Amino acid sequence: MPDPQRTDRLTFWETTGSVLWFAMDAGWMLEINFVALLLILPTLASNLMALRYVPVLREKLVVWAMNCWLAMNIAWMAGDILGVESYYLVAKVFTVLGFALLLLLVFTAPPGGGPWYERLRRFRRLRVGSSR
Repeated sequence: MPDPQRTDRLTFWETTGSVLWFAMDAGWMLEINFVALLLILPTLASNLMALRYVPVLREKLVVWAMNCWLAMNIAWMAGDILGVESYYLVAKVFTVLGFALLLLLVFTAPPGGGPWYERLRRFRRLRVGSSR
C-alpha cells in the first residue's frame, strides 16, 4: 500500500479510536454505564486496527503500549461499573506491561536514535495534524 494511503488509514483509525475512547470515558464519568460498556468493543477494535498501518516495529511497540493503556482503562472502568474486583488486577497488569514497553523503547534506543520523546511520539490519545 502506498505511503499516503497508509498514513490516511492510520490517521483514520487512530482518530476514530481516540474519539471513541473519549466517548467511552465520558459515558463512564457521566454514569451512562450502558454507553460506556457498549463502546468497549468498537474502541478496542479501532485502536487495534491502527497497528495494521504502523510501518515500523518500534512504533508498533508504542501503539501496543497505547493499547495497554486502553486495556487498563477498560478493565478499571468495567470493574467499577460491574463491581468485579478482579478486573482491577487486570488493569494493574496492563499498566505494568504498558510502562515496561515504554521503558524498553526509551532505554534501547539505537545509536543516534534521537531524543527519548521522539521515540515515543505516537504515544498520544488524540492527534491533530500530521501523524508523520
